[in-house]
Amino acid sequence: MNIFHYDNIFFRIFEKIADAFLITFFWIIFSLPLFTAGAATAALYDAIRKNLRRDEGYVFLTFKKSFQNNFKQGTGLWLFLCAFLLLFHYEKELVYDNFLSKGSSLGLLYYFFLAAVFFVIIWTIYAITYLARFEDNIKTILKNSALIALGNLPLSVLMLALFLTAAVIIYIMPVCILIFPVPLFLLYDLILERIYKKLLTTR
Repeated sequence: MNIFHYDNIFFRIFEKIADAFLITFFWIIFSLPLFTAGAATAALYDAIRKNLRRDEGYVFLTFKKSFQNNFKQGTGLWLFLCAFLLLFHYEKELVYDNFLSKGSSLGLLYYFFLAAVFFVIIWTIYAITYLARFEDNIKTILKNSALIALGNLPLSVLMLALFLTAAVIIYIMPVCILIFPVPLFLLYDLILERIYKKLLTTR
């Protein structure tokens, strides 16, 4: 076996690793205005599915095309869901400061708003990945992604746990943001393939 042949397994592995870093780099750059993070994350997921898993096309072309195609809807979804997330987070902190920390029974509302925060996080993941896979209007994307999240609760909890684990590690070691996005969404894709395969075969 010629280890220097372009189709050698070592070159293939190196190519995949290089593509993974390129996808992460593009995701960070395209997310920098923050309000574009929704479209950038849809493009991240699209590039992972097509380039890393299926060897279709080139990373930059896939990422750019997906970002452009999903920019309007991705930005709308992102801003809408972020508004919900901030609202529930604010209410959660308000309940904690005024009730839970003082031993009031109304402090139980804290756990309701905490659950709402967690649901919006997983709702956002489903909505952005749904956007990358299917063509629908924003209302339908929000409705379907919420129903899919609730209808597959154990897998949704697993996806949330993966997200929170990655978020905590990145918070402790910010440099990990250069490594975690691609493996995280690769795992998401494996989970989502299972979900969508079941949904599409039962139609």
